Amino acid sequence: MSTDQQPKDVDSNAYEINTQRFWQRAGLLHGHWLRHLDFASNKSTANRTNPYPGWNGSECILILCGKSDDAGYKRNNSIHIWLFGYELLSTIMIITRKEIYICAGSKTTQTLQQLVGSNSNESSPLGLRLITKNKSDGYEANFKELISILQRECKALRVGLIKEEMKGFAEKFQSHLESQTAAKFTICPFGEALSDVMMFKDKYETATIRKVSELTSLALKHFQKEMERVIEKGRSRTHSQLSSELLQILENPKMIKSNLKPENLDVCYDPIIQSGGKYKLKPSAECDADALHYEYGTIVIMMGFRLRDYCCNIARTFLIDASKQQKEIYNILVTVFKKGLLMLRDNTELHKVYEKCVQTIEKSKQPNLKQHFLKSCGWGIGLEFRDKNYIIKKNNKRQCKSGMIFNFQVGFENLVDADKQKRGLDKASKYSIIIADTVMVTDDQPEFLTKFNRKLLEYELNGDMDSGEKQKRSPKHNKEKDRDNDDGHGDSPNHNRNKKKSKDSRALDDAYLPAEDAPTRRVTRQSNRKSAQEQKQQLEQRKERAKKQDKLREERKRRLEELLSETGGNLVDEENENKWTDPEIFKESSDLPPTHKNGQNKLFVDLHNECLICPIMDHCVPFHIKCIKNFSISSLPGDGTYLRINFICPQSINSSRQVKQPALYEKHRDSHFVKELTYRNDNGENLQFCYQKLKELQKQFKTNKKNKMLNVQVTKQDRLQRAPANRVLTLKDLSVKPSLAGRKRGTGRIETHINGFKYVDHKRNEVYVLFNNIKNAFLQKSKNTTAVIIHFHLKNPILIGKKPSAHVQVYRDVIERFEELGRGRRRYDYDGMRAEQEEQKRIKKTNQQFKMFCDKSKQMALEHGFNLEFDKPNFDLTMNGVPNKQSTDMYPTENCLIALDDSPAFVIDMRDVEIAHFERVSYSLRNFDLVFVFKDFTQEPHRITTIPREYLDTLQDFLNWKNVLYSTGKINLDWKTLMGKIRTNLEGFINSGGWDFLLQQDDGYTNNHNRSSPNGDDDDDVAMKGPPSEDEYVPDDSDAYSDEDFSDDDDDDDYESDEYSDEDDDLNAAYEDDDDDEEGLDWDELDRRAALEDKKAAQREAETSRNTRMNTRNQQYRADNRMSNSNKRRRY
Repeated sequence: MSTDQQPKDVDSNAYEINTQRFWQRAGLLHGHWLRHLDFASNKSTANRTNPYPGWNGSECILILCGKSDDAGYKRNNSIHIWLFGYELLSTIMIITRKEIYICAGSKTTQTLQQLVGSNSNESSPLGLRLITKNKSDGYEANFKELISILQRECKALRVGLIKEEMKGFAEKFQSHLESQTAAKFTICPFGEALSDVMMFKDKYETATIRKVSELTSLALKHFQKEMERVIEKGRSRTHSQLSSELLQILENPKMIKSNLKPENLDVCYDPIIQSGGKYKLKPSAECDADALHYEYGTIVIMMGFRLRDYCCNIARTFLIDASKQQKEIYNILVTVFKKGLLMLRDNTELHKVYEKCVQTIEKSKQPNLKQHFLKSCGWGIGLEFRDKNYIIKKNNKRQCKSGMIFNFQVGFENLVDADKQKRGLDKASKYSIIIADTVMVTDDQPEFLTKFNRKLLEYELNGDMDSGEKQKRSPKHNKEKDRDNDDGHGDSPNHNRNKKKSKDSRALDDAYLPAEDAPTRRVTRQSNRKSAQEQKQQLEQRKERAKKQDKLREERKRRLEELLSETGGNLVDEENENKWTDPEIFKESSDLPPTHKNGQNKLFVDLHNECLICPIMDHCVPFHIKCIKNFSISSLPGDGTYLRINFICPQSINSSRQVKQPALYEKHRDSHFVKELTYRNDNGENLQFCYQKLKELQKQFKTNKKNKMLNVQVTKQDRLQRAPANRVLTLKDLSVKPSLAGRKRGTGRIETHINGFKYVDHKRNEVYVLFNNIKNAFLQKSKNTTAVIIHFHLKNPILIGKKPSAHVQVYRDVIERFEELGRGRRRYDYDGMRAEQEEQKRIKKTNQQFKMFCDKSKQMALEHGFNLEFDKPNFDLTMNGVPNKQSTDMYPTENCLIALDDSPAFVIDMRDVEIAHFERVSYSLRNFDLVFVFKDFTQEPHRITTIPREYLDTLQDFLNWKNVLYSTGKINLDWKTLMGKIRTNLEGFINSGGWDFLLQQDDGYTNNHNRSSPNGDDDDDVAMKGPPSEDEYVPDDSDAYSDEDFSDDDDDDDYESDEYSDEDDDLNAAYEDDDDDEEGLDWDELDRRAALEDKKAAQREAETSRNTRMNTRNQQYRADNRMSNSNKRRRY
């Protein structure tokens, strides 16, 4: 039993006992015992069963509590916690008909003084007498007094005592009691009666168990998310590791959004996680070091937590790729759980609950499961994790009463799945399943205290179990399958017929298209019909995109909640360089330089300690260079030399504009600051010397700070393991980016070794890129580009030259970047044809060399246990934009969006992207911007600007394919400020809807698809349509050239807007008054109202005129920019 609640300083009454609760519970125990004695002494009820059993004729109650030890749970100690709220160690308590005697130490006795004379329970007028232990005579006097009390109260010498192993004072008294020769006491155990009393829970106990049950339910949800994350990413985690992570919840409950205090929490048993065919459905089981087995496997989780020593328990089973038989057995178990739980009601005998569960199994489709059923269906729970007198099993005729709390559980052990056994899945074929919850008995149905889904959760990794069932598909699924077959996927028998039909329709549609050599052909009805079909197909694609985006939106919400539970909402980097840390220069005045220990009145710059020592009022005061803002020196003829030193101090506020204060002020708000110091000297030599030293010190401090930042960013790599000379792969005549030391650029070579690459330039400078540090590798062949490129995107930056870099690129130019026009052509080389042919040969040869090098490097890495893959850009989906500072071509790859020709290289891994937001998406603009927000909220979002509007659908298709959530908007947002708010208040961001404020700007976003047309019909086409194409464009007021499209006011404050117009408020307030009140207004007020009304009327007139003008302008724009049939938009 935990002793953490033992008071540390009872002399100062640090711990207060709830006197009302003590006397109420003591009265329950005392009253139950007295009614037992009265019933037993009544001769008229001699032949009847005592309704208050379990006391065995005890004439007084003896409760012994020994020293603190780790021997396990003690029932005597639980009585102390139930009565006092904590354990009174080395204490003896005797309960008689009229008094309670407590023998304890002096400090404990002082704490118990608050109970003396505080009994206001008239139904149980007990008194309390305290006896202080006397150790001088070996407790002989105490024992004698206690024995005399027992002899006086127990006429038949029957003492109620629960005998347990204990140490110290209580053990000595128990031995002394048993060794009495004059009076032979009969020990009567009263454990059953104690269970009858403590099984009834009062409001305080019920509330406590509710809280710990909520914590346990949240912990199980946390485990489920972690388990799903392990399975999705294919990681290997042991049972003991997962159990240890669950134990960390007790140290930090906020990780699962619980506000319970860690000091009040404990475990009933370490969380038990079992899989891989080894199962023991008992709390005495232990987690082994085996890895979590989830390949067609079964995962069982059991956990129990305590709050103030009150227990709760929960258990669940997760089936991965469950077979038909497993699903059927699990559903039977759910039915057994439900039927048995409905029997757990007031005045129901416990054996009937167990029998109901067995009957349900016998009536099921698999009655043979009875032999695998657990021997009990739970037990009473509270201060005792398992009350042995209230176990739900056979032959237990005790009744459950309203107010009792049970751990109700059902399960099957040692099952074997025939389907998985036939497939050779030995670990997966042997399994057990269990469902357990903490419930409270009521007059009606039991109330769940732990809340977690009990229905079967179908996890499918391989999806090849019960393959026969997959042939029975719904009509909707068949329809989707046929659609997939039309797209060229699938192998069903209808595929060829659908494909033929598709080809015929395409051939028919091609007849309607204009010829490629006739772009100015007259548009016919047939061409219009083809254009309508294309628009319909595009609409269908957008609908499919919108459906997937809805799923991604829900997934992002869950991820944000997981992030909140993992981090507690604190995403601010505590080690941020902008955070102020107080510098430490000298601990004592004795540490000052020797020249200033005697108070020398002279300025001095200490380069070693990075400080300036200033004489102030005959004292030497050191100022760290970090606290100095700037300094200057000036000399005036005849007036001497002045050295002025300005320090960092809070800025004064002279207007309503909010001023950003320095970090030093934020940390020391209550301090006084020195703004500046000015020193004058007639000679000026020392001031000039100090000024030069200060400049040197400032330069030195900045250099050290920069070097420290570089050391933080750069991670030390493993050592390169060189391959034998005959196995080294080499590629020569290469250049590298970023360039190494020196302005002169030369070529070098790259070599493949056992665990990485090595680049060596012409000056023998080396760069190492290890396989385990490569996040993405790319091979970009030359296709209308100047070079063939091998690019490495690194997990951790490495130092190249003097700067850290997360990108390493080697390349070879195959096309001359610059051509000298003045040079003459070769003879017989008409129009440069021969040079062009040689260039094509050179490109083809270099592409082949690079491809062979990458393929062999991949094979070599695979042989040594490394997974190295080279992504290749899709040149057919080339798009233009400005990812950094210049316009360049961008290409999508399997997982990334890249622009390797840019400097520095641009790489965005879609697996790291939280959401992509399209900005400036408007028909009045020919290009738009794209912002990528990363899953790591500490990184700043990256914006790609000036992307032509024709690539909007291409990018959205690519993002949708890579499961990236995206949204659109008409203005640029201030992402730096927005992300700062998210980092500091993640919980508020999630509660306000997360990214919904961005999605609501999207034309394709609907709230649960409930938008309807004016006629009342569901306008699904509009809801799912998204941004229309140029051919579909219909101008409206929202597309006019308004000030909103070019406004600097961003929508990052969508949580709660505080902007308003003073004039509007004044006008509204003016018109809220009744018309009758105008008679009492003066001329000034009437003039002000008239001026405001005239101003509003003028604004409305100008708005109407502007809308009319802009509508005309948009119609003309639509007519001039209508897409022709020969200029089809590229699709991904």
